[in-house]
Amino acid sequence: MQTAPLKRHLRMDLPSFPLLLRMSFPATIANLSTSVAVLADAVFLSRMGTAYSGAAGVLFPIFALIQAIGFTLGTGAGSILSRSLGAKDFKRANAVASFSFFASLTVGGLICLIGLLSREPLLRLLGANDEILAGALPYASVLFFASPLMCASFVLSNLLRAEGNVIWATVGTVVGNLLNILLTPLFLFCLHSGAKGVAWSLLIGYAASFVLLRIPYRIGKSAVSIRLERSAFTFRITKETLVVGSSSFARQGLAMLAAVFLNRAARQYGAAVIAALAVENRIFLFLYAFCLGIGQGMIPIVGYLSGEGRNDRAKKVYRTAVWFSLSLLSILSLVSGIFAPQILALFQSDPEVIRWGTFLLRAQCVVMPLHGLITTANLYYQTIGSARKALLIAVSRQGIFFFPLLAVLPKFGLPCLLLVQPVADGLSLLPVLIFAAKEGHFPFVPKRKCPPSVSS
Repeated sequence: MQTAPLKRHLRMDLPSFPLLLRMSFPATIANLSTSVAVLADAVFLSRMGTAYSGAAGVLFPIFALIQAIGFTLGTGAGSILSRSLGAKDFKRANAVASFSFFASLTVGGLICLIGLLSREPLLRLLGANDEILAGALPYASVLFFASPLMCASFVLSNLLRAEGNVIWATVGTVVGNLLNILLTPLFLFCLHSGAKGVAWSLLIGYAASFVLLRIPYRIGKSAVSIRLERSAFTFRITKETLVVGSSSFARQGLAMLAAVFLNRAARQYGAAVIAALAVENRIFLFLYAFCLGIGQGMIPIVGYLSGEGRNDRAKKVYRTAVWFSLSLLSILSLVSGIFAPQILALFQSDPEVIRWGTFLLRAQCVVMPLHGLITTANLYYQTIGSARKALLIAVSRQGIFFFPLLAVLPKFGLPCLLLVQPVADGLSLLPVLIFAAKEGHFPFVPKRKCPPSVSS
């Protein structure tokens, strides 16, 4: 166990907001680089036609599934890791880190095998018509090969952030995304590789991330060590990792299912509507990166404080994260809503795609600030090990509310179909409010000191 890196990364002597900013800024940069890489892929694919943009939308559920596996193992293990470090239980920290890493490689390999054996029927199931299938098939072939590296990279970045090593986690993620962005036009316009070239750039980027994120564990710059002999698949570690990480799986897995059913419902309106959904989803992920980065910055602080038993300060950091996220997303949503047509025009020249994408983006911007409350609460409960609350918040957005709305709203036409996700997002605030009421406090209301009583 390397205690020196732990003390250097986690500066618990700092006040709550500077400490949160120190942790969340690099995490936000990493998330933004991922979002920019996804947006860049959307731009390059749009140059090849609306059908290729639709292919990106159809393939999003596969990416979401791979991400769901990685984040389930990574956030579940990260929560246990940060609390174990706070409690000075180094043996448990090493065991859970090793388990999550080797489990991610195993599951990623299974996804690769199953995906390659059932590409075409799987893509049709995800909403691809004959026009979209031509671009989606070659992209999917390479994407499945990348799945083990992608799963493991998500786990490694979460583990590094959980111990406070946000700088190295950011460098590994950003370098991989930059490679992806730079190589995509090379494959497309110089080597004329088509959609398959876009996928190859993605694979190379994640391979670079994997190598870079492994370096701290190889040179002793991490507070934990990852070794095969420590990755025993014990029932206790496996269960706790999966239970705590279940909200991440629910969030990402339901996002995959929601995208599938939304694409299938929109298929009757043509490739332009599916392309609008795909482009808007990438813009949403860019804005959401700020919210997620603040929440990820909160995780190592709250986890370590919870492990030490300093729950009051952990709640204070939580309230600070909520206010920070809510304020920032409000500003970003206002700007994005005003300039929605211009933003959509950066990715598409098809007027129909811009029209429906603008409508959807503005609707999403109305409820976007609520994610500052919802996501931060989800990550807070996950970090302190309150798995049931985290799971209920996670499933509310694209489970409890999304599917009933999808069964009703599309009957009233395409605009109502596009409103399904924004309305579900707004309703998903309800579990957060219920938990806050039961606990006797609201996380977004600053805790005030009671004035001293005056005796008569």
